[in-house]
Order: sequence, then structure tokens, then C-alpha cells
Amino acid sequence: MNDTRRILLTTIWLFSWGLPALSIAALVPNRLVVIWAVSGILFGLFLISARHGKLVGVILLLLAISYLSLSLAGAVSIFMQGTLPDLRFFAHLDGSTFGAALQAYFWPTVATTCFLFGLLASVMTLHIWQPVRPPLSRIIGPLSLILAAVLFVPGHSTLFYLQSHYTYNALLQAKLNSSIQRPRISGLPAGKTPKNIILIYAESLEQTYLREDLFGDIMPQLRTLRSNGINFTNIHQYPGTSWTAAGIVSSQCGIPLISRNSGNQILASVENPFQNITCLAEFLKSQGYATTYMGGASLDFAGKGNFLSANGYEAVFGYDELKKFAQRSPWGLYDAQLFEEVGRVRNQLAKSATPYFLTLLTLDTHHPYGHPSPECASEFSVGKDILTAVSCSDKLISRFIRETLQGPEGKETIIAVLSDHLAMRNTASSILEAADRRLLFSIFNTNSTPQEITAQGTHFDITPTLLDAAGFGPLEFGFGQSLLSHSQGGVLAKGLTQSDLAALELGEIFPTITLPQTVTANAKRLFVGDTSFMVRDGNVKIGRRRSDIGDGRFLAVGLNSRSAALPRIIGRLNLFLEALEKNKADDLWLVYNDGHLDCQVIPDCAGSPRLILLNNDGGSKHVVTGEGTLEISRSEFKAFLANLPKTVSDIRD
Repeated sequence: MNDTRRILLTTIWLFSWGLPALSIAALVPNRLVVIWAVSGILFGLFLISARHGKLVGVILLLLAISYLSLSLAGAVSIFMQGTLPDLRFFAHLDGSTFGAALQAYFWPTVATTCFLFGLLASVMTLHIWQPVRPPLSRIIGPLSLILAAVLFVPGHSTLFYLQSHYTYNALLQAKLNSSIQRPRISGLPAGKTPKNIILIYAESLEQTYLREDLFGDIMPQLRTLRSNGINFTNIHQYPGTSWTAAGIVSSQCGIPLISRNSGNQILASVENPFQNITCLAEFLKSQGYATTYMGGASLDFAGKGNFLSANGYEAVFGYDELKKFAQRSPWGLYDAQLFEEVGRVRNQLAKSATPYFLTLLTLDTHHPYGHPSPECASEFSVGKDILTAVSCSDKLISRFIRETLQGPEGKETIIAVLSDHLAMRNTASSILEAADRRLLFSIFNTNSTPQEITAQGTHFDITPTLLDAAGFGPLEFGFGQSLLSHSQGGVLAKGLTQSDLAALELGEIFPTITLPQTVTANAKRLFVGDTSFMVRDGNVKIGRRRSDIGDGRFLAVGLNSRSAALPRIIGRLNLFLEALEKNKADDLWLVYNDGHLDCQVIPDCAGSPRLILLNNDGGSKHVVTGEGTLEISRSEFKAFLANLPKTVSDIRD
């Protein structure tokens, strides 16, 4: 390769490190793009300035993986939600999100993956294609790395998130815990007839779209309906509520979805994470309501199905249960198809003498472009424009509300429409971000008096307000209280700020495991006290159609008698052994598997699955009481340690 070609190739390669920034140049200020892109070029300059060798090559590759991953994460975060990586972004870092993104953005995902591995491969082969090294590389290399780090915008954002998210304030946590309210009621007040309740979560459909000065009249039908409804015009979005799963949890349970111990995938990790909190469907079920959820997206996404099933919903339908329809958007069923099916279920529920609570989640207005139902094509210019999807949703939601209220059960039904969260980055973001944004929340009932309520509220106030409208009175749920009976929401009344809420640790109010406990196991689950766990393919999951943990599976639960934090859950033997060596905080581990590990500890143990008790000092003891039942106490555990036949190192061998 001649010098000219080497110089050209090196130049192209250096600019490749700035591509993540350049790819979102139209979405962020030019100054940010330039700083970010220069950081990438400087990082590439550092790589070609370094001396090559086996150890140096490994270090360079690790640095390249870290830098490029953060850079691409920053670009993806800006493309999807309009901000650099934050709580909302990291809450979606799981397999279900990647699967959904792959369906919605197949070719961009493929291109990004190829770019990532291609650039990393070029780093691994620097010694082969030999880019042009700059003069004084010993000085330029370290200087380039320092400047690249200083200018690396996604890195700063990630560090800020980690610092703020994992800073724990025990006093503030105690204040938050004491502020959580649990409703106490035995039934409706005397003379009250229970009303059917329908709750519509409108994907990203915020109140700002109703402003004619910004968007024109793109929601005429819902605007007309709102003239006869109860409209709450000052609903703010707080931390831990800004994505769909978080919006559902916070509006139904009155608390934000924030956790440091188990990440924000706790909905998919623990079967009943809100066991100590009363949520809306659970409450209504206790009052004799039939409870149903219907949504066009997969129930596995972000553990949503697990939360719904464990917190009061008797019937839960997602894409897999409703996929008989031929057409779908990249995110699931089109809303027109969903409303058609919801209408059938509503009519069936109305035939029963039992009051019902029906919840549905729309999808057509999903960012960034929206995916309007095909039936809207004859009325609207269907294209890659979120405002078209907004107009289509306005039509479909309003039609469903009118049909319900005009039906035979209309007088006994209240319908609420709520934004699941404010819109993330979409084709109208430049207008939305310049506005004073609020969530959409309206309640419709043929017997209600039209009102506009300006009391400042949040997601946390939705459940108590909705139940107040249904006749249950001014209850309190979590951090919320009824906006029909109070002049402000529960968060403001308790003097809590957004930064206070961001400091919440859900692990402190979720089910805790302390000693002594009863541990039982069957073919499907492991129970530690009242908390149960499942394992599928080495990962802890809870939900329907899950594999059992006795069929070649492994599960370890770390218990700490000195802490009220969630138990640690590990589904793979090698990860468990690593955690056992590194973590000195856990008093003991309870391990369940298919019998193979047992046989390395206790001879003649072939047969049914066993339970093993281990501790982090390297000791282990196999114990069985009855049909897979263990009674564990501190004194018993100490007695076990006194007569340990084997060590963890023996297990590893």
C-alpha cells in the first residue's frame, strides 16, 4: 500500500470514530455534534499513536469497545428519546427492548451492528493494515486520549447518571418510605353502586397536542369530548415515570419505577415486586371487580406482563394473545385492531352483573414517526409523521369512548384517558420542546359535570383521583392523592421534590427476605418465605409459559439478615461462584439446581432436585427437610458451619 492510500485510509478511519455524532447531527445543536465528533477523531488518533503488542492490543480493544459502545448508546438514545442516556434509556437495556427495536428498525440496527464490529475489527488489525502514525506519537497519543475524554459528551452523561442514580441517602429514603400511603377501605359507601372503569393509556399522547396555536386542530374529536368531561390540565411528569412500564406502575401504584439494587428490570425479576404496595387493579379486584388488561405490544416487554398479572389483573392480553390479526406495526397490533377486540371484551363484560375494570394501552403514536392504523389512510395522509398518528388516535380513542358511553352500560361506566408519558423524540419534537408540556388526563361519564381542574398533579395521583370519581372517596395511594378532593397532588402536599423522588430505592419497599424463613421448592418455583422465583435458560423470569427450575436449571438466592434490601438472584453457576468470592455482604446463599451440584457435595444424591445451603466463607452444607423444605435460622446456620464436609473450592473442582 503506497503512502497516499495509507494517508487516505487513515483519514477515513479517523473520521469513522465521529460517525455516531454525525449520524444525529440534525437532532442536536451543531456545537454538541462538533465536540462529540472531535472527541471521536481524537480517540482514533490515540489508538494509532499507541505502540502495538499483545497486552497493549488487548487494552486498546477494551478501551475501543467502551468508547464506541457509549458513543453509539448516546446516538441511539438521542434518536429514540431526544436526550443523552438517562434513567429512561438504561431502564430499556434488555433483550425485550432489543427485539422490539430490531423489528421496528431492522436495517438501521443491522447497519449499526456492522459498524460496531467492523470498527472494532479494524482496531484488532491495526498492526496489519498499519495506519499512518503521527509524529511525536508518544506525546500526541496520551494528549489525544485526555482531550477525547474531556470532550466525550456521552461519557459525561453516563457518569452523571451513574453518580446521581447510585448515590444513596438513607435519611431521604426513610422520609420517602414514611410518605407512602396504603388505602384502607372495606367497600363503597352506603347507597353507592359500583361503576365500571375503563382506563386508556394513550401512548405518548400528551396534552400539548391539543394546543391549536402550535399544531392546529389535529385532535378535534377528543377536544369535543373533553368539553363534557373532567379535565386535569396540570399533570407533570416526574422521575421514574417517563416510559411506558414506569407510567403504568406509577399511575396504578403511586410510586416511581426506580431501583438501584436490581436495575429497572425488577418487574421481570421478582414475581410480585409490589407485594407491600396496593395497586389499582389489586384494589378493585378486592372490591369485587373483574379486571382485564389489553395491549397490542408483547407482555414480555420490560416485564409489563409480570407486573400486571401479579398486581390484580385476572385476564392479561398482549400481542401473543391477540396476534390472529394479519396486520401489525413494528411495535405490535395497530390500534384499530386493538379497539375492535377491546370492544368485544367490553361487551362481554357488560353482560355480567359484576363491575369491571378494563385497561388498554395504545401503540399507534409510538415515537419517532408514529404508525397510524391502515384504516386512517382514507381520511389522513398516512406517512412518517407523528401528527398523522395523533389525528388517527384521536379518531379511534374518541370513537371507542362515544360507543361505550352511548351503549347500555354507559351510565354506569367512567372512562379515563391518560398519557402513559410525555412524547419522546419524534417528528414534532422541535415544537413540543418549546412548549410548557403536560400529560393528558381526562375522565368521561354521562352523569359528570364538565370541569377543568388546574391542581398540579403527577402520575401518582391518577389512581386515587380515578377511584374518587368512581365513588370510593378521597383515598391515598403511594405518593398520590385525589385531585378531585385536594388542591394539589400528593407529592406537593408532602413537600417532595423531583430530586427527592429520583432518590427512591424500591428495594426498600419491595418484599424482603430476612431470617428465619421457610424455603420450599416444587417443579416450577422456588419459594423463600412469601416471595417466589422462576428460572428459564439461566435467567430469572416470572410470567406465564415459563420453564421450571428443576429441569437442568440453576438458581442461587443471596440472603442478608442485616439488610432489608432485595435478595441477590443469579441463574448461572459460574456467575454464582464469582459472586460468592467477590461479595462479602451476604450472610448465606440458598442454591437450587437439578441435582448435579449436590452430587459433588453429598454422595449418593442422585434423584430429585435438592436444596443446598452455602455461605460466602467457602463453606457448604446440604440439608433436606421433608418434601424439599428447609427451615433456616441464624442458629441453625451456625450449626451447619461447624460441621462442613466440603468447601466451595471443592464444588468448583
